[in-house]
Amino acid sequence: MYKNYQVMGLKEAAQSLFLEDVIQWSCTPKSPNKRINWCILVLDREGMQIVSSSCKMHDLYHEGITLVEDLLKVREPVNLDAVYFLTPTKKSIAALVNDFPKDGVTKYKAAHIFFTKGKVFYLNCHDSFQSCYNPLRMNVRLPDLEELAIRISNVCHALNEYPSVRYMNNSNNTNNVELAKLVLEKLKIIKDDNPRMGDGYGKLRSQLIIIDRSFDITSLILHELTFQAMAYDNFPIRNDVFTFNENKVQKHVFFDQRDKLWDNIRHLHISTAVTTLSEKLKKCVNSLRASAAAADTANGSSVGAMSNAFKVIPIQKKISSYGRNCIRRKDQIRY
Repeated sequence: MYKNYQVMGLKEAAQSLFLEDVIQWSCTPKSPNKRINWCILVLDREGMQIVSSSCKMHDLYHEGITLVEDLLKVREPVNLDAVYFLTPTKKSIAALVNDFPKDGVTKYKAAHIFFTKGKVFYLNCHDSFQSCYNPLRMNVRLPDLEELAIRISNVCHALNEYPSVRYMNNSNNTNNVELAKLVLEKLKIIKDDNPRMGDGYGKLRSQLIIIDRSFDITSLILHELTFQAMAYDNFPIRNDVFTFNENKVQKHVFFDQRDKLWDNIRHLHISTAVTTLSEKLKKCVNSLRASAAAADTANGSSVGAMSNAFKVIPIQKKISSYGRNCIRRKDQIRY
């Protein structure tokens, strides 16, 4: 059945593609008497980053995944099928092979193997600028352009787009034209496997435009003043986790889209983010006071008092979240 990925965001498209092409395919029971074929999901480092950025555990459980395991950690044998979602590297392949020795006990009943490339996208190419423009790294330029082409074509695949490829002609280097040719080559390979990619009722063919940094040199010397940009530039955030000490106790703040507050304010200007956080914090404090007052008027042992006490808990959690973010914003302003 044709699914219109164009109306989805990137995150929703990646989630839908992963659940349908990987999880549902593996967990569909072969016997009509079984409702679902329960499986274990085994991920390597890159697979874990891709899945955690687009799916939650309840999404996986709903489709038939009972447990998520790290490929490179010690795991106990389980009498269930395993769905492997891995990067096609020597390290990951060797770990997979070791799970099913010729002699001895295998880790799982059977293996459903999927590789990250060609299924979902993950644009994690932090070194591409250096490889494209640093003369000391010219030996890795073409391999990095190849990797970029693969990931860009996977974005198009995830969104069900088969675009025309255009590029900015730059006489100083050939990066744009080479990348454009590589992307077109990868797109044609995917199109051969999926002839309906890019189809849609009344849909015009999309355009993919490839430009280089020379298109916008000004932004190199300007700093974006949004909450997210200032957080990542001014704090030591690693893998979306900010670690800091408070009263000699190490604490962690998670910056990812699973945090609704972060998702709501991360693209706001820093001054707007401060105002928004202050308003939300004030609203939560007022709600907490009202709930506490209602609890005081009830008998301490009554059902009503216990109900009010439980209502206060999520409000306190919100206040804690807003408070941590307010502290981080003040730090950013001082910086």
